[in-house]
Amino acid sequence: MKFVKNALLACISLGALLPHLATATPVTLTTGNMQFANPTTVHIANQTPLVTNLWVYSGAIAATASDTAMPFEAWCIDIFQHAYFNWSSQDYVRESATVYPGSDKANSLLRLATESLGLVVDSRTSSAFQLAAWEIVNETSSTFGLSSGNFTAWGASDDSIALANTWLSGLPGADTPNKYAISVLRSGRYQDFAVFTPVPEPATIALLGLGLFGVAASRRKSGKRIDG
Repeated sequence: MKFVKNALLACISLGALLPHLATATPVTLTTGNMQFANPTTVHIANQTPLVTNLWVYSGAIAATASDTAMPFEAWCIDIFQHAYFNWSSQDYVRESATVYPGSDKANSLLRLATESLGLVVDSRTSSAFQLAAWEIVNETSSTFGLSSGNFTAWGASDDSIALANTWLSGLPGADTPNKYAISVLRSGRYQDFAVFTPVPEPATIALLGLGLFGVAASRRKSGKRIDG
């Protein structure tokens, strides 16, 4: 999540680039604070369009949305607009990540989540995941890394940059089954967020199916007429 300390990060408006918002269902997004205490601060820069000298918080933010009952971790994928802590906005829609940031980047984000989202347990790992997600969304070359290219980061208050680079260099293959699904909470005026939802393991789905079959069979048996 990219907030300037005690304030917000106001950047370039991308409203003209959001033609799909009008066809999606509105969602109210409510943000809390950073998901983990003592969040990482880091310097980020993006070359196209030029975004420089930004000291930001890096990591997931605790959030809720009006279309789901459960709180979740929201991951910023938009470094050009702003948002606030402890704030609510109706200016959001939930849509497929294949629309924005696009299918290739969405697939890379899913590979990142499959590899490392389960390892996010504190501010350091949260920052590493956030930095890696920003790199995937903003990098224009075919190689991911935070030390060079279109998107760069330095000066982190921990070693999350090195960890992000490790995760980016070890993304699983494109044919690896994804452990997560991804959607995007998208706004014409505020930051856009990726939301990852766990996908049940095939074995879990099979067990669930057997359980439902057992319940159905039990009901049929208990409802059988006995004459005599």
